Amino acid sequence: MSIDISQIPWTDWGGDGPVLHLAHANGFPPGAYARLVESLLPRFHVVSMAQRPLWPGSDPRSLRDWNQLGRDLRDCLRHRGHEGIIGVGHSVGGASTLIAAARDPGLFRGVVLLDPTILGGARAFFWSIAKALGQVHRVFVVRDALNRRDRWASRDEVRASWAAKPVFARLDPRCLGDYVQAGVVDHPEGGVTLRYSKAWEARVFATTPACSWDWARRLKTPALVVRGALSDTFLPGVAARLGRLAPTARLLELEGSGHLFPLEAPERTAGVVTDFVDSLPPA
Repeated sequence: MSIDISQIPWTDWGGDGPVLHLAHANGFPPGAYARLVESLLPRFHVVSMAQRPLWPGSDPRSLRDWNQLGRDLRDCLRHRGHEGIIGVGHSVGGASTLIAAARDPGLFRGVVLLDPTILGGARAFFWSIAKALGQVHRVFVVRDALNRRDRWASRDEVRASWAAKPVFARLDPRCLGDYVQAGVVDHPEGGVTLRYSKAWEARVFATTPACSWDWARRLKTPALVVRGALSDTFLPGVAARLGRLAPTARLLELEGSGHLFPLEAPERTAGVVTDFVDSLPPA
């Protein structure tokens, strides 16, 4: 898919201080992070680019691999004149921020990868086999995304439905509310539907790279890699290997937090980001 780069949806949250770009996770529009952003605004000027699934008229088949997501981010930030900024990304947003930083070392002064989606070990092996055999649609994350409910009578029904799901059990209630407001839109036939389509969510999962280590080795930007101690996505062995391969990275683990910790503990996450930026050499 080709799009005028100036037309890529963009959120300028405002705020004072150095520019900080926040890259969102698969299935979570930028507005879902409103509480995290609120805690960052006293120190940073926060901006967010919407990824391909949120572009007008976007086709899931346009995404071949996650290198495109990193290139989209790099190109959009450069088009807007940003250089030497802070890059923060959650899940796939962390992976795309890593790719953009590795491709363009001057783009970011520092990056914070929040439970980035990176595979390793047996998971990476079996994922590579599934991709080689054309069977990624059978893998549970892809299958579950395709089978996800995407119509409700109201936002209240959405909130009740999502609040009952174990995957969202630890979300801060304020963040769950923000996710509901940002995550659904009115449906032309009544009720509401997902803003971030399940076809797109499945496509992002299906194109997950089996190996991201080359990007880690190429990273020259100072980096903080934060893992939720209860995460079932960014596993301890993967985090340790990333720390060994990326010479500029240091690791931090948040006790009591899962993969969605930016939405479970937004103020704590903002504090981690702020402390890391304060540790960087002056711009």
